[in-house]
Order: sequence, then C-alpha cells, then structure tokens
Amino acid sequence: CGNCLLGIAALENRPKCVAILLTASADPDTYDDSDFATDRPLRLAASKGNLRCLQLLLSARASVGTLNSNDEDNAHHNRECTPLQAASEYPRE
Repeated sequence: CGNCLLGIAALENRPKCVAILLTASADPDTYDDSDFATDRPLRLAASKGNLRCLQLLLSARASVGTLNSNDEDNAHHNRECTPLQAASEYPRE
C-alpha cells in the first residue's frame, strides 16, 4: 500500500519517493501495522537522521507529537521530547 511505502521510504532516506507518495495523498501520520513497524514515518525518518525526509513530512503536516500506532508519545518511552527533538539526537551520516 502507498502508506506502507511512505514509512519505508522515510526509513531508507528516499526523499524523492517520500515526495511522490505525499503528492499522491499518502497520509504522513499513517503506519503499517502488518509486519514492518508501528512507528509513524516521521519517527522512522528521525531514527536514521534522514533530515530531507523529515522536512518533507513536516511540510505535509505530519504530527510531531505522536510516535507510533498506539498514539504513544516520547513520555511513554521515558523521554520528554517530540520525534523532531529525538531526531536531533541521531548523528548525521
């Protein structure tokens, strides 16, 4: 599905794919609950420091307060920050 691909593209640092999927109306706050991940695309991009993908997702109004499919935020994970703040903790490649 297109929304599942958005998470994979964000994780794999494929900004062109992210842009195409968002243009095709992929939901920036969706997740694939089958077997890939329960994290939303913004969190997946942040986990790898994929800054261009983060920018695209934020421009598409991805929620910065929700991390995963359970609507858990960073406080649930003993963290007091948003996914965007978490992204700043990852080294740039």
